[in-house]
Amino acid sequence: MATAEVLGAVDKAMQGAMKAKPSAATGGAKAVNLEGSALDLTQMRNDNRMELVELLDGLEGKTCLVLDSALGGRLNHVVVEGARLLRDHGVAYFRELKGEDVGDFDDGDEPDYVVYLVRAMPELMADIAKQVKTMIRKGVVAELTDHEKIHDDDDRTRRGGFGGGDEDAQQAFSSSSDASLMMTTTPEDESSSSSSKKKKVRRPKKVQVAMLPRKTLMCQQLLEDHGVLPYVDVSDLHVDFVAFEKDVLSLEMDDFFKEIKVWGDPTCLDFAATAMVKLENTFGRAKTIRTIGPAGRAVAERMSRYRRKSEILKLRKRGCYAPVTQRIFGSKLPPPMPEPDWPEHSDIETLVVIDREVDMVTPLITPLTYEGLIDELFPGGIKNAAVKVPPSVLDGESATPSAEKKQENDDDAAAAEGGAGAGAAEGQQKKKAEKATVSLSLNSNDPLFGEVRDLNVERLGSYLGEKAKQIRGSYDSFRSNKDASINEIHDFVKQIPGLTQKYKSLQTHINLVERVKKTTDGKGFREKWNTERSMLEGELMWDNLEERIGMQEPPMQVLRMLCLQAQTQGGVRGQAKYDFMRREVIQTYGFELLGTLHHLELAGLFYKRRESTTVISSVQNVSAAASSAFSNVMASSGLAADNSTFANLRRQLRLIVDDVDPHQPRDAAYVSSGYAPLSARLVEFTANSNSWAAVGPALANLPGPAMQYDQTAYSLEELDTLMRAHSPRLHFDMENCRPPPTASFLVGGALPPPDTPDDDFLPPPHPSDENKDAKPPSQQQQQQPQQKPQQKPKSPPAPDPGKAGLEP
Repeated sequence: MATAEVLGAVDKAMQGAMKAKPSAATGGAKAVNLEGSALDLTQMRNDNRMELVELLDGLEGKTCLVLDSALGGRLNHVVVEGARLLRDHGVAYFRELKGEDVGDFDDGDEPDYVVYLVRAMPELMADIAKQVKTMIRKGVVAELTDHEKIHDDDDRTRRGGFGGGDEDAQQAFSSSSDASLMMTTTPEDESSSSSSKKKKVRRPKKVQVAMLPRKTLMCQQLLEDHGVLPYVDVSDLHVDFVAFEKDVLSLEMDDFFKEIKVWGDPTCLDFAATAMVKLENTFGRAKTIRTIGPAGRAVAERMSRYRRKSEILKLRKRGCYAPVTQRIFGSKLPPPMPEPDWPEHSDIETLVVIDREVDMVTPLITPLTYEGLIDELFPGGIKNAAVKVPPSVLDGESATPSAEKKQENDDDAAAAEGGAGAGAAEGQQKKKAEKATVSLSLNSNDPLFGEVRDLNVERLGSYLGEKAKQIRGSYDSFRSNKDASINEIHDFVKQIPGLTQKYKSLQTHINLVERVKKTTDGKGFREKWNTERSMLEGELMWDNLEERIGMQEPPMQVLRMLCLQAQTQGGVRGQAKYDFMRREVIQTYGFELLGTLHHLELAGLFYKRRESTTVISSVQNVSAAASSAFSNVMASSGLAADNSTFANLRRQLRLIVDDVDPHQPRDAAYVSSGYAPLSARLVEFTANSNSWAAVGPALANLPGPAMQYDQTAYSLEELDTLMRAHSPRLHFDMENCRPPPTASFLVGGALPPPDTPDDDFLPPPHPSDENKDAKPPSQQQQQQPQQKPQQKPKSPPAPDPGKAGLEP
C-alpha cells in the first residue's frame, strides 16, 4: 500500500512537471560552461573579468557605472556572477548611455565616480559629452577654472598627448629604428626616473571613460572638440575575445568590414592583431601561420610588429643596449634576451587568418540549419548567444494556427473599432510587442540545443519527435513496472528534475521549430532559395530581381540578392544594366538608399564588372563603345559566358554538391542543401596537408596575397624585418612550391624482376654487324620512295621497379 502511494505521488509530480511552463532560463545560463573545451577558455574569461575588476578597484568610493547598450549582453559572458560581483567592487548605481542626463541620485548619496563603459566608437562620444555637460550644470562634476584647464593640457602633453602610457610609447617606437630605440641609458636617466616615481600619484578625475577594446585618438579628439576632455580620464579596457561557446571566440566588432572597406579605417586591424597576440600569450605561439587576403596579411604584419615592440620594451628596461650587429665599439655586451611572453608549450599548431573579402558569397546565402534559421528569421537575430522571442514561445501557446488566427481577428476588430486612431493603435501594438519579447539563451548549456543546432531543417521535426518518444518512454517504462522496489522508485525520483528540464527544453524548441517551419514551408521562401541556387550555379536572374523590386519586397532582402548576383558573376555586366538596377531600387524604395548603394559599391558587394577580354576574345579590333554595347546585350539577354572568378572557384573547390543527404550529411554543403561555404572549403582542404598547396589552383582566383610561414623558424627581429619588406620568403608561391624530397634506400639492393635479361651480361654488338647493311645517303634517298618503311616490333613495356617484388 505504501508503494502505491509513493507511485501516486511520483505520478502527480511528473504530471505537474510536464504541465509547468518553461522559463526564459530554459536555454541555459547566460554564460556557457567552458569546462571540457579544447582550450582552457576559462583562463581568458578570468583575464577579461580581472580587467574590469582592477578598473573599479582603482577608484575608492561609490561608483555609478554607465553602460553602452550594446555591451550589456557581452558583459554577461565576462562577469558570469552578474551585478553582484560589480556591487562587491563599489558599483552603487547602474545606468544606460542614452539621453542627455545620467539620471538623479539619492540625496546625500551621490557617487564618487562616474565610469562610462563604452565601445571605441565616435558616435558614442557625443552622448558622453552631453551627459558630462549636464553633470557640470547640476554640480555633480565641479567646473574647472581656466588655470586648471591649462594645467591639465600641459600635464596631458607631458604624458604624450592623449593619456600617455605604453600605447604612446609603442607609437613612438614605430617611427624610429631599432638602433635608436635601444640606446644605452645613463645613471642620470635612472635617477630621474626613480625620482619621478616618488612623485605624488594624481587623483583620478570624477568621470572615467573606459573604451573597449582600446582607446582611439579619434574618440579622444571628439571629446576635446566637445570641450569635456579636461573633465574625464580616458583609459583602455582590454576585453578582447569573448567566449560564447566552447569552440567559438568573438571580438564582437559589428562594423569591422565596413570600417576597412568603406571608411578606410585600419584601427580594427590593430584590435584584431592585439587580440591574436593575447591569445598566443595565453595558449602558446602557433607554429605555422597561413593567411589569405589583404586584411589577413595586415593582421600578421601587426602581430610580428607588436611582438618586436614588446621585446624592445623589455630590453630597454634591462639596460637598453643596442643590437649586437650595431653595437658601438667599447660598449657593454647586451644582456641575454628576455623571456618570451608566451608559454613554452603551445596548444595551437596552426593559425589560419582569412580575410572576409575572400568569401563574401557565404554571408549572402540563406542558411538551412536550425541555428542559422533562428538568426535569419527572428527580428534582431542572435546577439551575444541569445535571441529575442515572443513569450508565447516559452509559454507553449505559440504557433498553433487557431491561436494566431484568433490574434489576427482581435487585431482587426481593434483596428475597425479605433477608426481614425487605427494607425496610432497599430504603432502602440508594435511597441508593446517589442517590449514583450524575452531573451532566450542559445548555447551548449542546453544539451538538446547542442544536438540540434547544426541539423538541417528537414531533419529537425523527426529528430525532436524521437526525443519526445524517449522522454515519454522513460516515464512509461517506470509506470509499467508494477512491482518496482523502493530503491527503484527512489532512483527514478532523482531523475525527475533532469527529465523535467529535458521536457521544458524540448517544448521550447518544438515551438521554435513550428515558427521556423511555417516560414520555410512557404512558397516565398522556397522561391527565394531556388533563385539563390540558380545564381550560385551561374545563371543570370535579373528579371527575377526586377519582379521582386516591383513587388516591393523588403529592401534589405532585395539588396542582399542583388549583391549575391553581382558576387557570383564577378560584378554587373554592362554599365546600362548596372545603372538600370540602381535606378529601379531608388525609384521604388526612395532616395534614402542612394548612400547604401554607394557603400555597397565601395565594399565590393554590388559593383560594375570590369570589361573582360574573355567575353569578346574572338572579336579582334573592336572599339571600346562596341565592346560596351556587346557586353550590355549579352548581359540583358542572359547569354553571357560564366567566366567569373566564382565560376572557377565553384569547379576547383567543389562548392556545389547535388547529392546532399540532409538526414545523414557527409559534406559541409548540407548547411544550405547544396552549397559548401568557400571559407570552410579552404580550411577543410588544407587541414591534412597544412599548406595552401592543396588549393593551389584556386588561389589565382582569390584576393591575395597568400602567406604561409613557420614563425618559430625566425627570431622576432628577423620576422619583423621580413614583414616590413614584404619578403617573398613568407608568401606562398605555387610555382616554387615543391613537396619536400623523400630519400628511399633498399637494404640488400634492388633485384631485377624474374625472367628479365640483364644487359650487363649480354655481349656487346660487333661494329661490323651494325654497318653491315648500311648504304650511302644518296642511295638511301633514291630508294626511299620505292621502299615501305619497316615497322619494328613493339617491345613490351618495362616492368615498374616499384611494383617488382624481391625474390627470397
